[in-house]
Amino acid sequence: MNEKITEELAAAYPGLRMSDELPAVMLNAVELTGNKFVMIIDEWDAPIREQPTIRKEYLEFLRTLFKSSGATSGMFAAVYMTGILPIKKDGSQSAISDFQEYSMVYPGRFAEYAGFTEEEVQKSCEE
Repeated sequence: MNEKITEELAAAYPGLRMSDELPAVMLNAVELTGNKFVMIIDEWDAPIREQPTIRKEYLEFLRTLFKSSGATSGMFAAVYMTGILPIKKDGSQSAISDFQEYSMVYPGRFAEYAGFTEEEVQKSCEE
């Protein structure tokens, strides 16, 4: 994934400084353009559930982008990840830690946008 993303960034931004480290390439793209990335990972947990043999490598990929790298906030304006598994510990560390996790069960300030509101449930029951 690192190689493919790096190739796509190099094609999109000809003046991009290349590196073996994806976060370095992404930070350079931010410097070059003045724009941070918005990353969307639909079903983030599918590789873990469906291809357990790549679990370790996949979690390491996520860690390089989202785990206390010091670069996460410099690279990303937002990250939206969907999935059915919570972001859990892998060994003694959490898989990723550089952002706040919201879920359908604990949606926080996004409650009005996730699931059904009490008002919607009442209205549905009355109908």
